[in-house]
Amino acid sequence: MVCGEAECGAVVKADAYGLGLNPVVKALYEAGCKTFFVATLSRAAPSCYRAASCDLRLERDTAQHAPFYADFNLIPVLCSVPEIEDFGQYCAVSKRRTSEGGLLPAAFRLETGLNQLGLKPYDLEHGSHLSHLFDVRLIMTQLARAKHAAVITKQIERFEAMRTIKYAHVPASIAHSGGIFLEANPLYDLVRPGYALYGGNPVPGQPNPMKPVVRLEAQVIQVRILEPGERVGEDQAG
Repeated sequence: MVCGEAECGAVVKADAYGLGLNPVVKALYEAGCKTFFVATLSRAAPSCYRAASCDLRLERDTAQHAPFYADFNLIPVLCSVPEIEDFGQYCAVSKRRTSEGGLLPAAFRLETGLNQLGLKPYDLEHGSHLSHLFDVRLIMTQLARAKHAAVITKQIERFEAMRTIKYAHVPASIAHSGGIFLEANPLYDLVRPGYALYGGNPVPGQPNPMKPVVRLEAQVIQVRILEPGERVGEDQAG
């Protein structure tokens, strides 16, 4: 994928889309990827941090696990005011710092029109007064599918309006697999492909620009000749 000057991270949720978290993270890390996104802390702590010394962010988790983020150098993506409050309180009380002596890092996920997890404008305004307690490293959002161009255009406008209020200087991420291939979509500082990394087509209805990374193979162990009307196997309900 050609992403201009943007860093290419990798979404490895759902056990790297079923291909195995450890081998996928290891392969991507050796290929130059340093930022990974997972869905839950349980997938990150026992696996990714052992597979590679990487900048790993959690897309969906709660701030109650703040000590684990600090222990394993993970970056939580905060999606709500309570998460911001919890993580900010932990940072203030624990006074934990990074190995370089800086504030613990976090990312903000903005909700720009899909009504998924994320901060609305009033959430961002309400929670931003606590952001001095940690280091906001990334502002991100989740785009609609590539075929919904009109929706994506509105999302980009909302994202720009929200981040420029206070976080225009913070690295931003908006492009998923399909978003990377949209002509009008800004790539910002970091792209987050998932499906496309594993050979999935990020541009439905067009030739797949991605190469396949896996194939299914099986040994034929038996061949039978059936007469018309004969059955194969049992009924599924049985």
